[in-house]
Amino acid sequence: MSRFRVGIVDYGAGNIRSVAAAIARLGYVASVSNSPTELATADALVLPGVGAFGPAIARLRQQGLDRFLCDEVVAKQTPLLGI
Repeated sequence: MSRFRVGIVDYGAGNIRSVAAAIARLGYVASVSNSPTELATADALVLPGVGAFGPAIARLRQQGLDRFLCDEVVAKQTPLLGI
């Protein structure tokens, strides 16, 4: 039986370690990645937050993760939690 996998979007900002620890504590498999291919295999995604939106969206755009989140995650209705 496979376990529920939560992908944590690593775009170079946010408190990734705390998010991963919280997910693991809840009993889910946490996978931190900046690879759309790897993140697409997760059952749900978490987008860790930062204090300023401008730098965060700039980093997402630099890595092409903004398009992945819009074109694949939202389109497929994959659960996404943005912090």
